[in-house]
This record gives sequence, C-alpha cells and structure tokens, in this order.
Amino acid sequence: MMQAGAYCLCHLNPSRMTPSKILELTWLGNSVLAWLIALGVLILVMAVLLITRRVLAKRLATLAARTSTDIDDFAVDLLRHTHPLFLFLLALGAAAITLQLPGLQKPLTLVVRAAFILQLAFWGNELIGFWVRRVSRTQAGAGGKSTFQAMTFAGRLVLWTLILLLLLDNFGLHVTTLVTTL
Repeated sequence: MMQAGAYCLCHLNPSRMTPSKILELTWLGNSVLAWLIALGVLILVMAVLLITRRVLAKRLATLAARTSTDIDDFAVDLLRHTHPLFLFLLALGAAAITLQLPGLQKPLTLVVRAAFILQLAFWGNELIGFWVRRVSRTQAGAGGKSTFQAMTFAGRLVLWTLILLLLLDNFGLHVTTLVTTL
C-alpha cells in the first residue's frame, strides 16, 4: 500500500525526478529513505559488533596472559570463534526492524534464530575442544590420545544432534516424537 504522495518505482519519469521525489519512491512498501536508514543501521550495527568483538578479545587476551586460569582463555576463544555471518545476521535483523516487511518478518526472524543456534553450535564445539584439551593436559598418561579423540567425537555428536533438533524445532517441525524414538 502506497502512502499519499509516494511514487512507485514502476512509474519513473527521469525528467521529473528531484532528490526529494527520489527519496519518496517506494519498494516493497518502504520509501527509498526508509531503505537508506535501514542500510545505515545495518552498517552501524555491524561495525559496532565487529569492533566490540575485536576490542573485547584483545583486552581479554591481555588479561588472560597475566592469569593462570583457563576460563579467560576460553572466553577469548569464544569471542574469536564468533562467526562474522552471525554478526551480520544480527545487524540485518536490527536493520529490518526499521522497515515494514509484513511478509518477510517471520522468515527473517527464523533465519536470525537459526544463525543463533548455529553460533551456539560453534561455541559448544569450542567448549568441547577446550574441555578435552584441558583434561588431556592434566591426565596425559591416563588414557591416551585415542580416548580423548573418542570423547571429542562423542561430545560433538551429542552437540550436533541437539543443534539439529533445535533447528528443526525452530522451523516448526515437532521434534517431540523424534526425540521419543531416540
């Protein structure tokens, strides 16, 4: 539905276009100005997320170098393993809030949730690797390399099974019957 005074992209007459009329053009129910604002939000949020991730990782790495605990090292690893695509999808979700996209809001929400679930998988994968490395250092002679590889495989198998179930549930498939068969 077009607003009063708004122009549709399909009715362009280049000889009559002024900058203010260009900003009034609509596409998918939003003016060019609204799309430009959304683009600005996308770029700003993405920049803030990337800079925040970099600064936090650098400061935590400096702190971690001065301590003997492994938890801060793990926090640095988590920050470094936060995928840029996840950050982009968060920024895209923030930008989409500024637009009126009635048919696209639900699919976009599903994609952002799926990205979050996959990011949880990456973090969980890092947690499993961190835990196995830590246990293997403290109990080096207790089990051998194959035992730690088996523990890593089992942990990641459970993790990715849970992630798959969460993704299926996110997209509206009822996983309760699938879980009961396991």
